[in-house]
Amino acid sequence: MDTNYLLAEALKQCMKKAPLEKITIKDITDACGVSRQTFYRHFKDRQDLINWYFDKILLESFEHMGEGKTIYDGLVNKFTFINQEKVFFSDQLVSS
Repeated sequence: MDTNYLLAEALKQCMKKAPLEKITIKDITDACGVSRQTFYRHFKDRQDLINWYFDKILLESFEHMGEGKTIYDGLVNKFTFINQEKVFFSDQLVSS
């Protein structure tokens, strides 16, 4: 798995247990077993990771939308995918 995605998955796991403002870089790196140096090679801070992953989710949701045979099917695909990422769209993320 790509390190960026590994860090994003670790952040999502942390978000299931604690509010975003309480999650540290150490929490994220401990959750996925990489060093702080590895984190900082990929992202400048926690918000940078959040922004990167949000962009990836957005782009992938449009890819899912394109898989539908009709506009309705495309929108269902898009929002089904987004629903699977709901931890990332929680109030915790919006308030940061």
